Amino acid sequence: MSEGRNIVSAVTMSNVQTMKNLDKLEKLLQQNRHGIKITEVAKKLNVDRSTVYKYLYSLDLQGKAHYERGIAYPSKPSDVKPSKSKFRFFEFLNKRAERKRQEQKEEEKRQLLESIHLKELLAEVGGEELAIMKKIAEKDREILKELYREDSE
Repeated sequence: MSEGRNIVSAVTMSNVQTMKNLDKLEKLLQQNRHGIKITEVAKKLNVDRSTVYKYLYSLDLQGKAHYERGIAYPSKPSDVKPSKSKFRFFEFLNKRAERKRQEQKEEEKRQLLESIHLKELLAEVGGEELAIMKKIAEKDREILKELYREDSE
């Protein structure tokens, strides 16, 4: 049971340290109104650069700081807006996700078309399954037409 308390205690101490570091970072930014290098902040707070970026992201969301090209700045009240580089990054992610969706849709169409051809070939062979195979192929064609119709909209 004491092990669970130790974990909670460690997490709480970590949160306390994070809050202290955020306060220190805000003070550093106020002392360096023209900007301070991220690496310098990391040294002064005795944390990794990636941690400084996490802290800055948190302050940026609150409108208290912003950063560009490895330099952190205190934000003025009118500066409360995300930087262009963040917009470009999210645009990049959105475009990549859209390309991925298009590729998946094209792959689905290709597989469906192959399935239709295979069923038509099997249906040509004949036998009792002929009518069933033709019906399945017709249904698949309807699905394919619907997919193409969605693309054109």
